[in-house]
Amino acid sequence: MDATTYFEPLTGRGFPLSGEKPPGLHIHECGSLVLAADWNHQGVYSPFWRAYFNQDHGAAIHFEGKRYELAPDRLLLLPEHVLFDCLPREKVRHIWIHFSLEKGPSQRLRPISLKLSQAEQSIWSETAARITRARTGDEPALRQLCAGLLLVALSQATPLATIHSPALRSLLLWIEQSLSLPLNIDTLASQAGMGARTFLDWFKAGIGVTPMMYLKAQRIREACRLLRFTTDTIDQIASVTGFANRYHFSRVFRQQTGVPPAAYRLRSSGKHREKKVKVR
Repeated sequence: MDATTYFEPLTGRGFPLSGEKPPGLHIHECGSLVLAADWNHQGVYSPFWRAYFNQDHGAAIHFEGKRYELAPDRLLLLPEHVLFDCLPREKVRHIWIHFSLEKGPSQRLRPISLKLSQAEQSIWSETAARITRARTGDEPALRQLCAGLLLVALSQATPLATIHSPALRSLLLWIEQSLSLPLNIDTLASQAGMGARTFLDWFKAGIGVTPMMYLKAQRIREACRLLRFTTDTIDQIASVTGFANRYHFSRVFRQQTGVPPAAYRLRSSGKHREKKVKVR
């Protein structure tokens, strides 16, 4: 099955919200629409986060065999670099916010469904109404509103908050700060104070993937951020994200994202106006 890869977080149907931002949070766009059959997108993949809120029942997201409902009592956060399918239903009111995070390990590379209280449902419903009736010139107010809602949601959904082991939280923070180092299983196991075999079992039980898979994902995630939000050269980015050289970095980056770093930078900057491409 082909995947639909979105490099550009601006759809052309919403309100671009670049500008002043809270530390660590880049909000790209918000928008609203009434879902129809053409929302039936299969294999959606993107290097940015999405927040989805629906005012009506029926539509959903499908990820790795599980259905995540989009409903008035739920906020769905879709992390960067996950592959999912959209399951539409006609005449469902839907809003989205596209955003990127500067920091923070992606421990849960899966959709995050947050149960909303009655008060939170009212706030999100009012936000949906404001986005729906917004006009050009309302972007600063929309940006402030979306930033506040996302900061509250992320404080509830932060991956580290779901990890009860202080030792594992400490290790993930250390990995985030040490991406430029030549890390391997022995180094990580030593940092955790364990033997390699025990460490492998412990890490996978807590995170869901192997240590090296997690490390690669964090390096590519940070590389995506640097390519999108800095003017650092590809050589510099390869160095600070722990790759041996730009050629090794480019090979791994293309394996993970489907495009080389230079093409990713061009597309994610908005200078490349194509909204989506097909990748095998």
